[in-house]
Amino acid sequence: CSQLGMSKAPNMMTTIGQVSITVVEARDLPSKVYYCALKIRSHSGLCKETKSAPKTSAPRWGETITLPVTETDTDVRVMICSKKKTYSLGEVIVPLGAFKNLEVTSMENWFKIMKTTSEAKISGEIYLDIKYKPEGDGDGSLDTARNMKAVQISLLRSLQSGPTTAFEQMENAVLEEHGFLTVELKRLTKIEGKESTSATVQNMLEALEKAQEELKLKRWMDIQVEDISECLTQIQKFSKTSFQKAVKSLTEIEDDLVVVSNELSAVIAGLQSKQLATQTDTFALLDDILTTDSDKRSFIHGGGISALLQLLGSDDEKVVQKSLEILQLATYFESGRAHRELNPTSLAEVISGFTLSSNKSHKIFASCIITNLLHIKDSSIYEHFTNGEGKEDILQLLGSDNSFLQLRTLWGISSMPSGDKCKFLDVIWEKLIAFLKDSRKPEHQAKSCAIIANFAYDQKNLVFMAGKSGQLLPLLENLLKHSDERSIEALRALTNLADSKDIRKALCAGDSIHLIVKLLDQPLTKVQACWTIGNICVDDRSAIAVRNSGALEKMVLLLQDSKTQSDVIEKILWTFSNALMDERTKEIISSKDEGLTALVSLFKTKNEKLLSHSLHILCTLCADNMTVSTALGELQIMSQIIPFLSGARQPHIKDKVCCLIARLTLGNVSNQDAFKKAGGLSDLADLMEVDSPHLTTATWAMYNLVIDNEENLQALKNLDLIQPLVSGLQHEKSRDICRQLLGILAADEDQKRRIIDVIVRDVRTRKISFLLN
Repeated sequence: CSQLGMSKAPNMMTTIGQVSITVVEARDLPSKVYYCALKIRSHSGLCKETKSAPKTSAPRWGETITLPVTETDTDVRVMICSKKKTYSLGEVIVPLGAFKNLEVTSMENWFKIMKTTSEAKISGEIYLDIKYKPEGDGDGSLDTARNMKAVQISLLRSLQSGPTTAFEQMENAVLEEHGFLTVELKRLTKIEGKESTSATVQNMLEALEKAQEELKLKRWMDIQVEDISECLTQIQKFSKTSFQKAVKSLTEIEDDLVVVSNELSAVIAGLQSKQLATQTDTFALLDDILTTDSDKRSFIHGGGISALLQLLGSDDEKVVQKSLEILQLATYFESGRAHRELNPTSLAEVISGFTLSSNKSHKIFASCIITNLLHIKDSSIYEHFTNGEGKEDILQLLGSDNSFLQLRTLWGISSMPSGDKCKFLDVIWEKLIAFLKDSRKPEHQAKSCAIIANFAYDQKNLVFMAGKSGQLLPLLENLLKHSDERSIEALRALTNLADSKDIRKALCAGDSIHLIVKLLDQPLTKVQACWTIGNICVDDRSAIAVRNSGALEKMVLLLQDSKTQSDVIEKILWTFSNALMDERTKEIISSKDEGLTALVSLFKTKNEKLLSHSLHILCTLCADNMTVSTALGELQIMSQIIPFLSGARQPHIKDKVCCLIARLTLGNVSNQDAFKKAGGLSDLADLMEVDSPHLTTATWAMYNLVIDNEENLQALKNLDLIQPLVSGLQHEKSRDICRQLLGILAADEDQKRRIIDVIVRDVRTRKISFLLN
C-alpha cells in the first residue's frame, strides 16, 4: 500500500463494525504476478495487502483481510496490483451501505474488475467472500441508538461546515467516485438553502443518482470529463455569486489532484543530484516515464522542469543537450493543456538564447521546445509570441535554412487559437506553398496540408486563402492523386477550406470533387473523403455538383455493405443530411431497394449517433411523400422503430422517432394499421404523460395515427390520455396539437364529458373553454 501512495495511519473515527473479505481467486487476467490491496475509503485510510501469487492468468490467494468500519466509511476498494507498477491496475468497489444498515451481513460472488486508469491493461473477474459484523454486539444486532447519534453528529458537522468546506470535500470526491459528487451536492443544497437551489440542480442530482448504478462507482479516469464539467458549470450558473466563488473549474480540480509517485519523486531527485553519473542514469529513465500528458503534469508538479532548467547552466555540453532533449519531451502535450505550475512564458525566455546556439543539436531541441509552447493553451504564451519578445524567435526560426525547424514552427503557429495566428499567415504563405510543391519530400507536403487545415479553422484566414485559391487548390488537387498520407492530409485541408463559399464555388468549377469521389474506393481515404464531400455540399450549387459526380450512388453502396465501418457510415449520413436540399438527391437516396433499405438497416445498430442521423434523413425523405412513406412501411419499419420509444437512452432519439411516426402515418392508413398491429400505441402513450418532455412530438404522432382511422381512435379512447392532453394546453409548445387531438376526442359525448370534468378539476386550466362552445 505504501507503493500505491496510501497511508497506513490508524483511523481516529468511531468504529461501528468490521468487514472481513476473503480474496479467494481471480480469472481471465493477463498473465502476471499479482497481489491485492484492500483499503476502506473515506476517512479511514487503512490499507492491507495479500501475498503475491505466482505468475498466472488465474491467481489464487485464499487470504482473509479484516478492516474496521466507521460511520463515515462508504466502501472498500479491492485493488489488483502488480509488483512492477506503482499503482493498481484494476479494482472492485464493495459498497458498505447495505452492510452498515444490516440489510445484508454476508455476500460472496464473482466481481468484474474495472480499470483504475485508461492506460491499464487488465480485465477479468475476482471472487470475494465478504462478511460484516457490527461493533460491540456479539449476536450481530445493530446498536441503533449509537448509530443514530453518529448520524446526527455527522449531519450537524455538515450543516456547520459552510459552502466552501463542502465544496472542498466535493472536489476531493471528484477523483474518488462519481457517487461522492452526488452526496456532496445534496449536502450543499441543505447548506445553501432552498433559495439558491434551482430545479436544474435538482434535476442534475436525480440524473447523477440514476447514472451511479450504471457507472459502478468507477475511478476518476473512467468517468467522462464532460459529465462532471457540465455538472460544475450548471452549479456555477444557477447559484448565488458567493456560492460560485467556492467552485473551482474542472481544470483547477484536475491540477489539484495531480499526484507525484514515489518513483517519479526519486527520478526528479536524481536530476537534482550533484553527481554526473546519477544525472546520466536519470536521463535514461525519463525517456520511458514521460509518455502521457498525465505523466508530464506530475513531472511539472514535482519540480522536474525546475530541475532541468538548473541543469541548463551546466558546464557539461552533454548534460545541457540531454536537459534540452527531456524538456522538449516534457513540454509537448497532446491535449494542449499543461499543468498550471508550468510558466511557459518564463520557460520561453530561458530557451530563447539556445535558439541562437552554434551547437546544432542545442538549436534544434530549443526550437522544438518553442514550438511545443506554441501548442499549449495559454493566453500569456500567445501574447509573448505574437506581440512580445517571442515574435523575433518565431521569425528567426521561419528564416532558418533547416526545413524541419521551419515546419515545426509553422505547425506550432497553426495550433494557436483563432485570431492570434492570423497575424502570421501572410508572412508564412509562400513558405507553405513551397513545401506543398516539394514533391521530393512527400512528408513535407503532407505536413503542409495539415498546417493549412489548422489555419482554415479561422474565418479571417479563410478569406485570405479564398483569395489565394487559384494558387492553392491545384496543388491540393495534385496531392489527391497519391494513395498515401498526402491525399489524407489534402482531404483534411479541403474539409476545412469548404467552409468558405468562394472556395466551394472554385471546387465545383474544377476537378476536385471528381478526384475526391475516386478516393471513396480507397480504404485509407474513405472516411476523410466522405467527410470532405459532406462539408462541400452545404448549398444548392455544391449539392448539385456532388450529386452529378456520382458520389451519392457510391455512398449508398457503402451503406449496403455490412463491412463498412461506423466512422464511414457517420460521414455518409452527414453528407446525405447536407445534400437533401436537392430534390434529385432525395430520389437517389430514397430508392427502395438501395437507399431506404440501407438506412432502415441502421436501426439494428447500438450506435445512437448513427441512429439519430438515420432518423433525421428518413423524416426528411418521407415529408409530404406518400411513395417513400409506403415504401418504408413495406420494409416493416414500424415494428423496427417502436422499441426505441421506450428503449432509446437519449431523449432526442425518442423525439425523432415520434416525428418519423407522424410523417409515416400522415394520411397513410396502411402504416397507421401496421403501427397499431405492432403494439406501438401503448408505448407512444407512455411518452404523453403529464409534463413529459416528449408530449408535443408524441401527441403529433398520435394525432396522425388516429385521424380518419376509427379503429385507432377507439384504441386511443381506451388509453385514457385526457389528463396529459389537458395539461399540455398550459404550454405554448404543445397547446395547438393537444387542442386538435382533444377536439377529435370531444366528438364523442362520453369523451367530451370526461374532458370537461378534467378541466374543471384542474384549477390551472379552468380558463380554457373552447370545448364548451
